[in-house]
Amino acid sequence: MATALDDVAASCNKAEKSVVEGAHGKSIDAFEAFWHRYKNGSKGWLPETAHACRQMAKALDDFADKVDEAVHKLEEEAALVGATLVAGTALAIFTAGISEAAAGAATAGIIAAAESVGVAVSETVASIAATTLTGAAFGAVESVAVDAAVAQPIRISFGDGGFSGTELLTAAGTGGAGGALGAGLGSGARAVGQAASGAEGASTVLAGIGKISTGMDTMPGRMVTGAGLGAGQDALFNGGHINPLDVATGAIGGAAGGRKSRNRTAGTEDFLPYSGSSDHIDSPQSPKAEKAYERIRQAEGDTHRISENTGIKKDVLDRIKGHIFHDKHEDVVVDRGKKATGRFAPMDHIADLWTKAESGTLSGEEAGTFKRWAAHEGVESALMREGIPYRSDALEAFDNEFEMYDPSPEHWGAHDVAPHEYAKNPDTGEDEPFRAWPKVGLPRPDLKIADDLSNLDEVIALIRKGKSI
Repeated sequence: MATALDDVAASCNKAEKSVVEGAHGKSIDAFEAFWHRYKNGSKGWLPETAHACRQMAKALDDFADKVDEAVHKLEEEAALVGATLVAGTALAIFTAGISEAAAGAATAGIIAAAESVGVAVSETVASIAATTLTGAAFGAVESVAVDAAVAQPIRISFGDGGFSGTELLTAAGTGGAGGALGAGLGSGARAVGQAASGAEGASTVLAGIGKISTGMDTMPGRMVTGAGLGAGQDALFNGGHINPLDVATGAIGGAAGGRKSRNRTAGTEDFLPYSGSSDHIDSPQSPKAEKAYERIRQAEGDTHRISENTGIKKDVLDRIKGHIFHDKHEDVVVDRGKKATGRFAPMDHIADLWTKAESGTLSGEEAGTFKRWAAHEGVESALMREGIPYRSDALEAFDNEFEMYDPSPEHWGAHDVAPHEYAKNPDTGEDEPFRAWPKVGLPRPDLKIADDLSNLDEVIALIRKGKSI
């Protein structure tokens, strides 16, 4: 357009010159004054308009260059983040078994080191500490590996600088922190989830906490935690500018912080072979519990010794041992629309109570806990052997705010009607084994469970009658 205006101005100036050349008078003077506003060197309207067009064209060219740079940068960032996440996630999956084994070894090392100086450290605390340290190490190593092998070559291919040692250090720091936080929170959440899911008569809120905790103890949950850490670091220490690559690196670190393995690896010192072919319905609470359950399965005469020590009938104990330690349970409801088959997951407190009951070292309080647990499992095992499921598989049983299992008179299982392990009268402190019965449509019976559990058949008969089975 500027060139067109220059051409117009040149033609008009030529015409103007031919008009005024050799002419005089007021009309010619007025015409020259009028046209002077248009041509007047570089100050005339036509030259200024052409100049303005050229300036606008330059601004548009500059803007287009900036857009091209932005597109190029976005393409680079997308390639960096996408490839980094894919490679990092794949590497985390590939090294999961290694990190789990390392966490297990570190757990044992922490416990042993503490014992050597006379300090008792629980399996849970040691596991959280070991998993956090392992997560930090694997997060740092894997983040550096992905940055060196994937992120930096992609950045260099886009012409964005050369190989950077500083970037490797940043990746190590962000990945290590993400791995530590993701693994530590995941391991802690696992303990919370197990406590919530293991609590008899747990409230919907507590059940919801257990569900959220379970979500945190997954690779996506740990990746979200690590990514959040990466973004938070940038927000605090990078002037509020969040680098997508830092977020991706944090996610890789979180993914690298794996959880403890469900099963021990053959050939290691803590491995004990299963006495049957089934796996567990859920992950064992700890390696210690898993090994204790295996020893209990292999033990002979333990129910006889426990019967002598506690007074509980041996036939009830035999049924409980099979139910808890040996039996493979089919299609156990573990979540909404989800079932699993296998043995019940090894639990620390159950292994501890059974072992002490066999050796005769239960305290007074523990003896009461063991009998309440035995009453619950004694009834539950009998009902499940009759074909009553552990829990109802009806989707309606999960229709609540947190979509957690909540039994009702229409939807219930053997676990829900078995005597309560922990319920006590807040005024008298007496056991209330049938407190949950009204919730599932059963009236509370005027029945006291015998100390030797010899009247569990009466409890089972009341359930059959109340439920017309």
